[in-house]
Amino acid sequence: MEFDQLELVKLGLEDLPEVEQILLQHFLTNSPVPKAARMENDKRLIPLLKKTVTTALRDNLSLGYRDKTSKQLVAFCQNSVQLLNNHAYYRETPNELLLAPSKLAQNFLKDIHKELGNGTYLYVSRITVLPQYARSGLATKLTVESERVAIEMKCNYVIMISMNAFMHKVAEKLGYRLLRETRLLDFCDESSGLSLFPVEVPPHTHAKLFCKQL
Repeated sequence: MEFDQLELVKLGLEDLPEVEQILLQHFLTNSPVPKAARMENDKRLIPLLKKTVTTALRDNLSLGYRDKTSKQLVAFCQNSVQLLNNHAYYRETPNELLLAPSKLAQNFLKDIHKELGNGTYLYVSRITVLPQYARSGLATKLTVESERVAIEMKCNYVIMISMNAFMHKVAEKLGYRLLRETRLLDFCDESSGLSLFPVEVPPHTHAKLFCKQL
């Protein structure tokens, strides 16, 4: 597709209503994550999305692409700067209140500083592209632009956790290193032993944590 009709923008709290609309209309319906966790109709997911998005937009580190003519937001990348040895959101939230995607992220990020050392990283936690722009290269461009944000913020690494097979290919193409991986069906609740992602959504069958040193 022609990218000259789109413009890269940094997003802030003033963009929250539009970002929420994209996530509610497209992430919840098109992403393999809610489907695998049987959460498409789980109303608990909406306030969780709003909370994490609001926090990220407050820092003005998240990115998007807008159509130059209509000004419509067509793609969104949620970014935040985190300390390698402190994941505040997961530490402050009781485990029983964490939903399946957050429990997986908590598990993947636990003790990651023992592998990477101390410092900061840019956490690319969500990339959402409107269906009509899917497979157009926008996810790759947003990932590259996020690396530039990480450099500006003097981060040591960029880290992303993805359950999307297409994003796995993007990370591999851009030279990210695979640190952790699990088959979604095999990721179980500690107390019940039941899978937190009981529905397999091929080709999105695995969650992977990727890292790139800057």
